[in-house]
Amino acid sequence: MGKGFGKSYVGATSWGVSSKLNRAYETIANKVIYIHKKLRNQKIKSITFDVFGFSRGATESRMFIKSILEEKDSTLRTSLCKQIGTATAEGILFYVRFLGLFDTVSSVGLSQVVWDREQHSQLFIPNGVQKVVHLIAANEYRRYFPLTTVASAHHLGKRCMEYVLPGSHTDIGGGYAEIETEPLYMKGDYPPRKDFEDKNSRNFRGYMSLVGLRNGKWISDIDFQKALKMYGKGKYKKNESAPYRRVHNEYARISLQIMYQCAVTNGLALKTTQDANKSLLISSCYKNLIDVATFLKTEFFAQREIYRINMGKEKLGIDFVRDINVDKSLKSIRREFLHLSAYNQTGFGATSNNRRGIIEG
Repeated sequence: MGKGFGKSYVGATSWGVSSKLNRAYETIANKVIYIHKKLRNQKIKSITFDVFGFSRGATESRMFIKSILEEKDSTLRTSLCKQIGTATAEGILFYVRFLGLFDTVSSVGLSQVVWDREQHSQLFIPNGVQKVVHLIAANEYRRYFPLTTVASAHHLGKRCMEYVLPGSHTDIGGGYAEIETEPLYMKGDYPPRKDFEDKNSRNFRGYMSLVGLRNGKWISDIDFQKALKMYGKGKYKKNESAPYRRVHNEYARISLQIMYQCAVTNGLALKTTQDANKSLLISSCYKNLIDVATFLKTEFFAQREIYRINMGKEKLGIDFVRDINVDKSLKSIRREFLHLSAYNQTGFGATSNNRRGIIEG
């Protein structure tokens, strides 16, 4: 199930959540009907689902499994009753073997974010799910992209793996171009001197100061000095671009590799083409990124957390909890591979303190 942009899903279906779910139910029902006929109307005892989703699609995936596992008269079962008969359809058992989620966002767009946990009860994970894996973006903090956790599944113990990885929302779920260009200054072509010298400025990419970008390793010292020189001139030479970040999309393969391995380990017989296998691999020319990928995968499968999600009363932010050496290693890939998703476009602005909102789902 894909991602989307619009109103909060709570109480709102005008931009397509219900229609997407209904299309999913219809597609599944048609497939079941086809199999039922092919088997010459033999009894279908059960259907096992493996469900994946990113962003808003993760929200829809959670609503889908909630419906089929907990609603006696779910839309899917009702549709099957009409097509193959009530007696046959009501005898079919639904199972969810694997739920793979990439950075669930239940409120995106320009609507008011709904923080009340009970208003998100449609996203609570049913006990019947055999395995839940939720990969989360540590460096996402856009105002309208709060994280919705799978806290409702934490009691499942080892059956639930909720894990925070470095990167922005789309670094985790995929979708950036192979190379993205991110202009450093957000307010125009030429920042006034007070702006690029102000350590507290929020007018540069990611709602940081130019110094903050350098100190956070989002740009190098050379990038910083070059930007200062260009901004100081107050104009650019012919065919010269304003200072920018040039970010590759290779990093997104790490979360894909993790999810793939989790799925296969839990019994999914995933068929991959040669091209699909290539999409899992990081180019051999990016040795440092490969080293970081190896570290992240090792920590994930050992269940050693690198970041901690603040839940409870604070509901604000994700904190790094490892030592300075890990911090240095992870920051070493920021300049080339991690995107800064917050910038001054409608709907993409940052929270007031560059810390992500957290909804317990």
